[in-house]
Amino acid sequence: MEPSSKVVRLLKISLGNALEWYDFCLFGYFAVSIGNVFFHSQSPLSNLLLAFATFAIGFVARPVGGFIFGYLGDRTGRYFAMNLSIILMGLASISMAFLPGYASIGVAAPILLILVRIIQGLSAGGQFGNLLVITTEDKKLKNTGYYTGIAYSVSLVGFLLAAGVSYLILHFAPAHSDYAWRIPFVIGAIPLVLHLWLSREHAAEEEAQAPAGSANQANSYRQLWTEHKLAFSLVVMISAFLGTIFYMAFTYLVTFSVEYSQISMSDALLINTIALVVACFLIPAFGYLSDYFGRRNLFISGILIHLVLLYPAFTLLTSHSLFSIGAGVMLYALMVCWLAGVAMPLCSELFPREVRASGCCASYGIGMAICGFAPMIATKLTSIDPGYLNYLLLASLLIGLAAALAVPLVGRSLPHPLRTLRQPQGSALPMTAKV
Repeated sequence: MEPSSKVVRLLKISLGNALEWYDFCLFGYFAVSIGNVFFHSQSPLSNLLLAFATFAIGFVARPVGGFIFGYLGDRTGRYFAMNLSIILMGLASISMAFLPGYASIGVAAPILLILVRIIQGLSAGGQFGNLLVITTEDKKLKNTGYYTGIAYSVSLVGFLLAAGVSYLILHFAPAHSDYAWRIPFVIGAIPLVLHLWLSREHAAEEEAQAPAGSANQANSYRQLWTEHKLAFSLVVMISAFLGTIFYMAFTYLVTFSVEYSQISMSDALLINTIALVVACFLIPAFGYLSDYFGRRNLFISGILIHLVLLYPAFTLLTSHSLFSIGAGVMLYALMVCWLAGVAMPLCSELFPREVRASGCCASYGIGMAICGFAPMIATKLTSIDPGYLNYLLLASLLIGLAAALAVPLVGRSLPHPLRTLRQPQGSALPMTAKV
């Protein structure tokens, strides 16, 4: 299969995930507005903290969704589980646009908001994990890191759409700012309908590629805990680490830039949109490099460089110059792309096929649940001192470093760096090696 055909095929597989993340991250972008509408407090900071707490509830629900949709992925098919989760996310998010606020129905407003967020979390728990498994298992996609990076970038298109649509709404409808935040959720109905149409068109292909379930997989979680406990724990650590630095760079820094760098919300969203566009190209590039130089080596080197650049990036971010703030956000984005591109394939590769969907979805969901509290924690820490943001990122980087160093202890044969396969004729080099 030609490389262009592989990319087109992968885009068809992962296109629906743009909808998933479009809906999921809108909540983070409009946390201030949502907090003021659904919570009743005289303190804007308290409303913001309550909004980010509700944002975190969606992450708490992710492990449950991961267990459910991971089990479905092993039993009924990866595609079925992934598409079902996407549809659930779309329906829940569209309802966000029509939820009445606290002024209309009182305490019932935040309760309904939390219920919608829980449904979003359940959906997100099974979506990306199954996509990672699909990409890893597709034998036609030789460069696993590169194609996983493309799939991840397609998911980032959802973030990009959310940031871009949010920017346009705020820029062109300032007079209706009290209701403007609801419009992007309504727009989410368009990609949902498109996804449903594409899913129907390709239903036969998806059913043919879905793995058949077996009775032995009924106890897949027992098998995971007895035989793959270390791999499960490491993926929890890796996903929690990656999720924290990702949501800091692409979600929380929007709020931080407005609150502490004193730029407008529209400018912060514009910078974030540019960073997301760049990320769509950088993540596959770093994934490609990991195929040739080894994921663990690039993972460790990326963390060490990130540690060195942590303070310079923060200095740029707090400079009160729009250009310098943009440069600081781009520096954060660069390091996140490096680490996500090289480490994300490990979340699937560390598990054997028979429990791969269950292991990847459940452990990834737990890691995401942990990192879901990062924006709330960051909000509290920076209210004391903006510089405390560095401590949160430092702790996350150390967790990621510990996980990277422990990968060889899993003892599982992983794909060998492809650069070592380019040997003269007659050389006998194994196709796999322990990373």
